[in-house]
Parts: sequence; structure tokens; C-alpha cells
Amino acid sequence: MNPSEIITNYLDDLTDEVVYSHASDIDTVAYVLGIDHNYLSSQVRLHIPWFSEEEIQEADGVIVIRQILAQLRNELSDFSINYKAHRALNGIEILAGNAQLVKKNGEMWIADSSKKEPIIKFCNVPPSFGLEIQKSMHYIHHARFDTKYHFGLTMTEYVAPLCYASFSDNDRKYLDNALLCALPDGCTKSHKIAVMTRAFGYNPLPKNMMSTLFSCSAKELKNHGYDYIVTALNPYLGFKGSIFWGASYFPFATSPMSYIYDRYGKYLNRRNAISGNVTEQKRNRAMEQEIQLQYIQDKQDLLMNELPELGFDKVIRINCDCENILDNAFLDHLAGEIQCFENSI
Repeated sequence: MNPSEIITNYLDDLTDEVVYSHASDIDTVAYVLGIDHNYLSSQVRLHIPWFSEEEIQEADGVIVIRQILAQLRNELSDFSINYKAHRALNGIEILAGNAQLVKKNGEMWIADSSKKEPIIKFCNVPPSFGLEIQKSMHYIHHARFDTKYHFGLTMTEYVAPLCYASFSDNDRKYLDNALLCALPDGCTKSHKIAVMTRAFGYNPLPKNMMSTLFSCSAKELKNHGYDYIVTALNPYLGFKGSIFWGASYFPFATSPMSYIYDRYGKYLNRRNAISGNVTEQKRNRAMEQEIQLQYIQDKQDLLMNELPELGFDKVIRINCDCENILDNAFLDHLAGEIQCFENSI
């Protein structure tokens, strides 16, 4: 089963039907707020599980969608202001919609119809600005203060990144347990594992840029002694995973996803929910929606030895308690200590 088929198996038909049926309402509010319609669509999907199936089906979802959009218009009122400020700092406005990242002889630049070719560099994003992206731009809208590395791709004439990714050390026991099954020699304390906690790109992001950022980040983390990278994809929110396939990830596990909200229906991420920062939580629907992905990156500049072709034909199913069910993973092999995998699942 290929990654696209796995993602298709974990879609929610009811949510898809409601979102697609009311795409014009979502597009209208996105225009009013001055934000990308795909971003707003993901926000709508994030809030739908607050409602029961009966509420969603009532009046073909009109009441639910309009209630969510009214809430999001308030919650995202400052988003467009911050978004425009960020775009002025990273220069993305000068790029054409058909821009593409080009790599050759160790250099990177952007080619587009404007015939400008801005030079691109991989950089460490200042932590303060990285946390600002996490809080203001990323769909979860919550900063991870345990972030160790903030990476980005920038144009040399500008100070802010066109795209961004953050990484923390793995502190989740259930991931260790999953890796015990996924790795041929198990997951031990000798393995240094990084978690990609946030990723964000400004639209219209040049083609190949996000996957290039992931690849550059992998090389940099390898230099810091890391063996693997894990991160998450949630197809329920409309994410197809194409940027991960471009950066050469593949699935190794699935796990359930519980959507947690405060008394007003505002989404809470796991760390907020279990930290005692809220007075009331509502877990309406728990769904095995997020997909954990694994990849051995078969690129000679990263590998100490040539890796054999892998034949993983199924993924691990993770059962998590309520403190863990919001987290999932991709696995990216950076080479070094482990030079090959066997299909041992």
C-alpha cells in the first residue's frame, strides 16, 4: 500500500462532504480575513469534531459551518495583519506564482517568470521569530518552548524565512515504543531522535521549497548527531503529505487522534490540555486519523553505505492513552549508526 492509499483510508467522509459543500462560505471568509482559503479550511476541519454527527448532519452542515466561521473570524482577526508583516520581512511578494526552487552545484536560487533569480540560503531562524511563527502562523497557534532548532530558507536580501521548520528532542514514550517495533535493532538510548514539531510555508511558496527545507534540516541534524526525525501528518485536516513524499518519508505507524476543546469550542493542543491551563475540556470524537510516517533517506550524500531497497507493506497501529493521542510521527533515517533496514514488521 502506497502512502496516498493509506491517507485515503483515514479520511472522514462526513467532514469532507460538509467542507466541500460549503467551500464558497469558507472562501468568502478567507477573502474577508485576507488569508489563504486552504489555511482556513484546515482551521474549519480542526473545529468540526467539537460537534456531534447529528449536529453536523442537521441542515446539511450549514449551522455548524457558519458557527465555526463566525468563531474563526474572531480568533483569526489578527492573523492577516501578522501575515502581511511577515511577508514584508521575507520578500515573498516579489515572487511570481509559478516560481520554482533550483539547486545546482551546491547553490540554490528561485527561478520565476519575473526573470529574477533571488539567491536562497538555509539558515538558523532566530528563536524569538521562530516562536512567533509557531504562535501566530502555524495552524495550532501554540509555541513549543522546548524547541531546540529553528530552521528556514531565506532570500539573501531579506531577514525572515519563506518557509520554516522547528525541531525538539523526543520526549514521548509511545514513540519510543513504536520505534521498538519499526527499527530492526529496536529504539535504544543510543539513538538520538528529533521531532519536527512545526512546519510552515508562506504562499505562494516556490515549488520544491518545503521538501528542500526538510532535506537541508536533515543534513544539519545529522551533523548534530541525530539518527532519526519523527513528525506528524493529519489527513483529516486536508493535508495530503506530498511535501513529505518529496522529502522521502514513508509511513511506519498510525495512532488515534482525540480533539480537545474548551467550553467555548476552541481547539486545545495536547500540551495545553494536560497542563491545567483550561477549566473544562470536551472530547467529542476520538478518531484514528493521524498517520505516522517513516523513511530511510536513500541519498548518497547522507549515507555511509548503500541501503537496500525496503519492502515495508504495512504500518504499526499505536494505542495511546489520553495524554498521547494527539501525537504521531514520520521517521527519517539520517544514516550513520544504522545503515540498513529489513522488513521485520
